[in-house]
Amino acid sequence: PHTPASIASNGTRYRTPLYQRLFAWDQETVTGLMDDLVKSYEDSIGKGGACPPYYIGLITSTNNNELVDGQQRFTVLMLIGLVLEESFGQWRSFLEVDGSPRLYFEAREDDNKYLERLLKDSELVKKVASKQEDDKDKGHQKVKDALVAICESLSKRPKLCLEGFSRYVYENTSFFMSVLPYIDSRALNSYFESLNSTGKNLEDHEILKVNLLMEIKRSDEIKNCYSLIW
Repeated sequence: PHTPASIASNGTRYRTPLYQRLFAWDQETVTGLMDDLVKSYEDSIGKGGACPPYYIGLITSTNNNELVDGQQRFTVLMLIGLVLEESFGQWRSFLEVDGSPRLYFEAREDDNKYLERLLKDSELVKKVASKQEDDKDKGHQKVKDALVAICESLSKRPKLCLEGFSRYVYENTSFFMSVLPYIDSRALNSYFESLNSTGKNLEDHEILKVNLLMEIKRSDEIKNCYSLIW
């Protein structure tokens, strides 16, 4: 299994492709994850410091590091790291690669720029999390809500050792990484749809967008241009 610590030891950047929806976790889901992580950490203390892994499931990528499934969990790990970095500085090695965010959103420049702003400005993270941001940027509400939920979960626990908890999450939050062999974009879209067949389906306009973009037989740069037009 992988952890933020093991991912931090390599220079891999992961890409969220066009057919993936934006970050969609609500505050209740983020709070539930934080509650579970705190409980797992406290249980490890009660067992004399043994630190069993806390599993968050399977993340699937292509052989060129395109996240096919699990980008919601990977994104929330990035957001948790943004909050916990102040308590345990090694999170920075997970959050970025050579000064750029480890997670990149294909053809979503606004999202990339916002994540870069959060990475470069810890005070902005605090302002967003405490709902004190001068909200010139009206987008990215789910990301902002997640940061609020993470910080509120921690603020409810004033006796929690933040350094110890931050280290625990960094070293023990575990997931399996399944890497797909090379497949073309049509097969990849079908795979993605099958993964999501038991959950929230893609909206009709999202499927239409993917199908239209797959018909463009030109460079990624041209595809990104058409995506922005869409």
